[in-house]
Amino acid sequence: MKVSNLLHEYFERDSLMKRRSHDLPPRLEERFDLPVSPVKFGWERLQDPERLRRVFTFVDRSSLLDFINMLIEYEDHVQHHGRHVIDHDQVTVEIYTKDLNRVTKTDLDYARYVDDLFKQASFKLPEPSGRSSTGF
Repeated sequence: MKVSNLLHEYFERDSLMKRRSHDLPPRLEERFDLPVSPVKFGWERLQDPERLRRVFTFVDRSSLLDFINMLIEYEDHVQHHGRHVIDHDQVTVEIYTKDLNRVTKTDLDYARYVDDLFKQASFKLPEPSGRSSTGF
């Protein structure tokens, strides 16, 4: 039997009865009426108060700690502090100018810098061949 015949039978409308009679599952159908939720990447803009939020996910605890340390150093340097929530392998960062209860240029600069910090903290050099990270 040709593959084209199999595909034709699979996509035929009346093949459902044939498939059922042979104990085969019904053919797959695309459904475009289902709601689709986008996966969120990057910063979200939230309200009450207006603020930016992003969740950063780390592959190991040392990367997370590096990120937090660099983030706190940056905040102390620029005298602009955000809200950080650490949950296992994720850090949620929320930023806005508290005196104004809204996002300002300073917050946008902060967000860009935090994105760079995340890249730095997540970057790992490959292990030299023949050696593991445990030294064995």
